[in-house]
Amino acid sequence: GYPSTLAPLTSDATITTSSLDSSGTLAIYLVHFTTASSPDALVPYYQAALAAQGWTVNLIEVDPDSGSFLLNYVGSGGESVHVAGSGSDSGSDVDVTVTVAQ
Repeated sequence: GYPSTLAPLTSDATITTSSLDSSGTLAIYLVHFTTASSPDALVPYYQAALAAQGWTVNLIEVDPDSGSFLLNYVGSGGESVHVAGSGSDSGSDVDVTVTVAQ
């Protein structure tokens, strides 16, 4: 299943799709979810949660006008977490991709 210990989802996440590609040497987990959380709440949530799991910031882009955001973190062994979403004060759609060695 999805490695929530590496990249947690929000407590109110409603998963709409998920997949796992485990061909080759990498396992790539993708989860799409909706949440009542706004982008203004999600960005600091993921910054704190991913830092607490030992991930290193690679890229953070936030566009307050469109409500879109992109966070990319890397691990010490080439692993990565990519969080992208968009929304408003009434909620957000979010994609989380976790890539790890198998």
